[in-house]
Amino acid sequence: WSKKTGQPLHNAIVWSDTRADSICADLVSTFGSKDYFRERCGLPIASYFSAMKLKWLINNSDTVKKAIEDDDCMFGTVDSWIIYNLSGKKTHVTDTTNASRTMLMNINTLKWDDSLLSELKIPSS
Repeated sequence: WSKKTGQPLHNAIVWSDTRADSICADLVSTFGSKDYFRERCGLPIASYFSAMKLKWLINNSDTVKKAIEDDDCMFGTVDSWIIYNLSGKKTHVTDTTNASRTMLMNINTLKWDDSLLSELKIPSS
């Protein structure tokens, strides 16, 4: 969503959307296993999870690409977006259970994993 307006930059993508399947196949080919990230995030490489959908958006949405370039792009689960808007665009948070299903949180440290973000080429800011 837009950091400035709080409005979505793209329609919501539901868990069952498979547009990121080819991204997942490329990652499995590159890293040699669908479980390459599992020790860190607890999840296999699969299009069910938010990181793959986010990567798909970055690769396929000009609106999202421009918002990233303009430092106007925020990502989060539905709870994050609701809290952001209800707080007057001041608070960007989520809970551990939602974060753990994104593929971007390290389950050992309970923090966003910069190395995962880097390997997936997803900007952290």
